[in-house]
Parts: sequence; C-alpha cells; structure tokens
Amino acid sequence: MKRHILSFGTLLILTMGIYAQTAPNFTTSPVTDAIQDTPYTYDADATDPDIDDVLTFSIELNPGWLSIDPNSGLLTGTPGNDDVGLNSVTIRVSDDGGLYD
Repeated sequence: MKRHILSFGTLLILTMGIYAQTAPNFTTSPVTDAIQDTPYTYDADATDPDIDDVLTFSIELNPGWLSIDPNSGLLTGTPGNDDVGLNSVTIRVSDDGGLYD
C-alpha cells in the first residue's frame, strides 16, 4: 500500500486600504511686520490629513533673532537695531513621513 502525504496550507486573504501619505499645511498667515526692540510673535498653526502624524516646526531661513517652538509653532524674537530692514524668514512644518509645507 502506498502512503500519500498530504500538505494543507492556509490561504489568508487580506483586503486593506492603502492610503498615500499627505503633507501638512499651514492654516495661519504670518505676521510680516516687526518693530525694533519690540517682541515679535507669530503662532504658526498647521493641520495634517494623516490624523496620527506628529507635526514639527522649524526655521529654515533665520535672520538670527528668531526662535520657534518645535511642538507648538510659536515663533518669537526681538529684532535689534542691526536687524532693521528686510529680514527673510522661512519656517517649515514637517510630519512623521518627512513631508512638509
């Protein structure tokens, strides 16, 4: 008598949605005027359609007298006499996926 060995496998079929990672977006407009020797503040706010993403704020182009809270987006600083004139500033908000605005 011949013996047959049978092998049983389990096939698992998963149906899942795959969603594209999306970048965060700023939802506020910056305060563009600052006065010498007067504290400047701008509370940058942003949202991300990816609900679980943690947002991080940073300054990419800084005239030197500004700082930003990486968690809240609060931009603060006091320009001095040497800062009078045009100051270019770029802030960025990034998400967990490395996408940014």
